[in-house]
Amino acid sequence: MSATTGLGLALARLNSSNAQPQASSPQSLPSPRTDESPLSIALNTPMSTPTPSNTPVVDHSVPVTPTPDRTPVDAFPRKPLVLSDAAQPGTDFYRFREQLRQAVKTRDVDFVAKLIPETGVSIGYGRPSSFADLEFTNPDAEIWAIFEKALAVGCDELSAEDYPLADPGTSVWLCANVGNAFLEQYPNPDPTPGIEYEISYAAVVGDRVHVRSLPTTESEVVGTLSNEVVRLDRQIWERTAASLPDEVWTERTHPLNGWTPVLLPNQTSGYVSNRYVYQALAPRLLLGQVNGQWQVLQIPAGD
Repeated sequence: MSATTGLGLALARLNSSNAQPQASSPQSLPSPRTDESPLSIALNTPMSTPTPSNTPVVDHSVPVTPTPDRTPVDAFPRKPLVLSDAAQPGTDFYRFREQLRQAVKTRDVDFVAKLIPETGVSIGYGRPSSFADLEFTNPDAEIWAIFEKALAVGCDELSAEDYPLADPGTSVWLCANVGNAFLEQYPNPDPTPGIEYEISYAAVVGDRVHVRSLPTTESEVVGTLSNEVVRLDRQIWERTAASLPDEVWTERTHPLNGWTPVLLPNQTSGYVSNRYVYQALAPRLLLGQVNGQWQVLQIPAGD
């Protein structure tokens, strides 16, 4: 089992292994700290035109025809999420990110190899994983999906003072920053330590992303979500985690090709393609400069 596959299994089962007895009924979200429209794609700074690999066409394969006796699929209150990107066009990091996006798209092993320190990269709280451990030479390895998803949206700029490996006076970049946006705009109202709040919600990033009745694109559309926070359906998640073999569960929780069960505000259960789902504790990339060269400093996950 590869380092990233093992990580996927461990993180995917967080909901069941760390859940409290009341886990299926998490606290309600506090009021958002924004007046933005819930259906707006609100990036504060422009990003370059994404490649087809980074931003696939939103799943619209099964259109919905409203009927007079049925409530429209969008008829429920929203929890909008304002997204931003601290990377400014023309800056060193912006150019590097564009190069890295292209390298991920083309599976440029040589380019990515230069970003992995000889001492390896820590994934979550695990031991450092070497370049070989991460299996970049396999174009279908999960690590490529982790990179693609993390780079598909905005990044936050952090001070290098908190990261001893980074060159002094430089910036460190966290990609993706969707989880940070969620926790800033909808802070946990309960001061009790733990991750119950973080594993109870997710952000869906995209314009009118379909919520399906089953984890397949052939199933009925039961709602749409656009740049907003939604509650995870923990009961379905935990039941599925306990019943599926590891191999099937790994496919179901793949960062891009899997599905996440959600519970809409109208109490309708459904599934969203993982390509559009960002959870606060999911793997991200911490990128910085070491001796003047860009490197992956860490892959935070499960924190």
